Amino acid sequence: MTMHEADEELRRAFASLRVHQPDAARQARVRARCHAALTARHAQAKRRRRRHDFIVRVAEPALLGGLSASYLLAIVFVLLRLHGVL
Repeated sequence: MTMHEADEELRRAFASLRVHQPDAARQARVRARCHAALTARHAQAKRRRRRHDFIVRVAEPALLGGLSASYLLAIVFVLLRLHGVL
């Protein structure tokens, strides 16, 4: 048997197979599940974006301000000690 004969035999075997169409109800269920999953991901991404916006606009400046104030207060205490006030 040559390679071409094997290919012909394989083609004949494939030709005898039926083409199946997807079940319409199953297709609708799968499509609905996919849309629900995409909607849930979109909502989760929105929540994450809001959380990130809060951190960027409120928490980060507050943290930086607090750390800066602490650093400034530490410098003031060091200066007061150097001058003998404390």
